[in-house]
Amino acid sequence: MSAPTRSARTYVWHREMDAGSHEHAVVFSEGQRLRIEGRILAVDAGTPIEVHYTLQTNADGISQSLQLRLADAEGERRLSLWHDGQGNWWRDGEPALELAGCLDIDLGLSPSTNALPLARLRRDHTREAEIRAAWVRFPGLRVEPALQAYRQLDDTQWRYLNVASGFSAELEIDDWSLPRHYAGIWRLIGRHDGPIELAGQGFSDALIATAPHESLGQVSDDFSWLVGGWQAEVRDFDADGSTRIGVGEWWFSWVLEGRAMQDVWISPPRAARGDTSQGATAALSASSNRYGTTLRTFEHARGSWRIRWTNPVSGAENQLEGRRKNDRIVLLGKIDGVLHRWQFIDISDDRFTWQGYQLQADGEHWALTAQFDLRRIR
Repeated sequence: MSAPTRSARTYVWHREMDAGSHEHAVVFSEGQRLRIEGRILAVDAGTPIEVHYTLQTNADGISQSLQLRLADAEGERRLSLWHDGQGNWWRDGEPALELAGCLDIDLGLSPSTNALPLARLRRDHTREAEIRAAWVRFPGLRVEPALQAYRQLDDTQWRYLNVASGFSAELEIDDWSLPRHYAGIWRLIGRHDGPIELAGQGFSDALIATAPHESLGQVSDDFSWLVGGWQAEVRDFDADGSTRIGVGEWWFSWVLEGRAMQDVWISPPRAARGDTSQGATAALSASSNRYGTTLRTFEHARGSWRIRWTNPVSGAENQLEGRRKNDRIVLLGKIDGVLHRWQFIDISDDRFTWQGYQLQADGEHWALTAQFDLRRIR
């Protein structure tokens, strides 16, 4: 079975109800999985508000995580939501029991999130349904459960109802289920097939490169496939035979004019930082808490990649060396005087496995110490 096609669109909406707000959103689609990166410029009671958010759904189109920043006259506030896909939620790392059973995130200041339930209903050929959403209120960022109903009127028209308040409106949607017109509230004024993102002059623009440097030649293919974002299932195997299980996120980009590749490895992921493992009661050990970065540079004289990893959370620093060999990438290095082997295996366009081994005292056998199974999210 072929992997789902990944594509992107850029949307701009104008808010009709007060003529004072706009949203610019880039929507990334892969099968039923959506990722929305939005920026909202709004006015509330005469006060400017700026909102930046990233919202991710899982492979079933159910809301999984939200990272949001809001700035207004009172300063900057942040909101983090994480959902396990089974109706259990965490806000800023703490259990949000009041949101139990919610499947979607509904941003009260955005038209884009109406697409989340609508995409599932259209996929399942369901013409009418009630859903529970984690409703984010602005500008206070209060989050509360909301029972909502959707009813299909024709191929592109749906009626939305907030069951508690009785508020109702008609939505005209496109083939991605994004609103073209949210009657009396939002109207789509621009759309482009593909991402449109402005380059700035800040630190990230000085660091990040869009492609490998020509000096790397074909060896850039060793790691080019990693560029983007990945979601991880994390397993750490301890010497006593126990296994620690968690989740994480991993992001890769070419940097420094494309002469190096850098990653950011985060476990638990940002949406769950402060919670141990989405509901586990055991304290998170230092070795399981990873928020670090790796820099990969190619040494032409040695014909291999040099890998430097640092994790300021635990203080760990590792150096490895290696290169791709056929269908895997094998890296070797000593940690506290003991030889370790890390390898990428089972590599495909949207999945791979990352394994760590430690050479045993007999000098012949390797013990598996960690395995991360990755799935592409962008």
